[in-house]
Amino acid sequence: MTTAGGSKVKADFVAEAAPSALFDAVAVLVNGGGGYGIRKGWPKRNRTDAEAAALEAVAETGAVGEVGGRPIGKLMYWKELSAGRVRVEAEVYPFRVEKLRLHWKEEGAVRRVWVPAGEAAEMVKDAALAALIEGL
Repeated sequence: MTTAGGSKVKADFVAEAAPSALFDAVAVLVNGGGGYGIRKGWPKRNRTDAEAAALEAVAETGAVGEVGGRPIGKLMYWKELSAGRVRVEAEVYPFRVEKLRLHWKEEGAVRRVWVPAGEAAEMVKDAALAALIEGL
């Protein structure tokens, strides 16, 4: 994953629950900005981007499970850094949730919302993210 300037940046994840009798569910998170979306995490030393995405899933949502080794797509967004605003390309990794922790590191900053994939796709503002969710 790279910024327009070429520096390495974030690994994203979409959380996919095990199929139920009715539907596959997608975790859609709302943060302080008020919009629905997925959480992103910076690459970590000595970790693949997929492993970094799995670590973010635990820290930011309390979701524990298995991350896919390959991204299912990419998203572009603007990120405010101390050096200024940069355009970021983030890879999105599939993540199969096996269990949810009752408490997690950033539980005060985000709220987990579980809805069917079609509803999740309608809830997010980013059309590219909606398309990735619909493809689960």
